[in-house]
Amino acid sequence: MPANSISAKEIASTRQQFRRVIPSFYNSYLFFGLTNLLGFVAIYYAAQWLEKTKPLEWLTIPAVYLFVNFVGYNFL
Repeated sequence: MPANSISAKEIASTRQQFRRVIPSFYNSYLFFGLTNLLGFVAIYYAAQWLEKTKPLEWLTIPAVYLFVNFVGYNFL
């Protein structure tokens, strides 16, 4: 294992430390829902300004959405 890599135990320990300081009123499902709702509203608003967009270009939206959620879940 490279010297700068993080072990699974260190990740689990860090997550436990973060969970201890998260306020009791925090709701991860509500946060996820509101974040995505606002994101989709922004995408919809921005899409109204586009002209002559090809179907393949529209596929970048879900691709980037999935990529960002993957990175956020696995690395943040």
